[in-house]
Amino acid sequence: MRRKSNDSKEYSLQDNVSPAEMRRMRVSMELADAIKNVLTKRNISNRQFADMMGADPSEVRHWLSGTYVFNIGTLYDIAERLGLL
Repeated sequence: MRRKSNDSKEYSLQDNVSPAEMRRMRVSMELADAIKNVLTKRNISNRQFADMMGADPSEVRHWLSGTYVFNIGTLYDIAERLGLL
C-alpha cells in the first residue's frame, strides 16, 4: 500500500522491512493457513483447538491470524496435538 507523507514523498511499508522480515511474515501466514486447513478438514473449531492446546481462544485467534511468529516449541505442540508427528 502506498501513501504520501506530509512532505509529498511516497513511501511503502515494504521500504522499511528487511527481506528477511518479509520472508518471516510470509512463512507465518503460510503456517497459519496450513493449521487452519487441517482444522477445517478435521472439522475442529477454534474453541476445540484452543481446548486441545490448553490455550485461550484469543491466543489461538492470534496464531491463526498470520501475524504470530511461531517458535519451534509452539509448532511442535500444535503438530503433536493434531497428530501430525
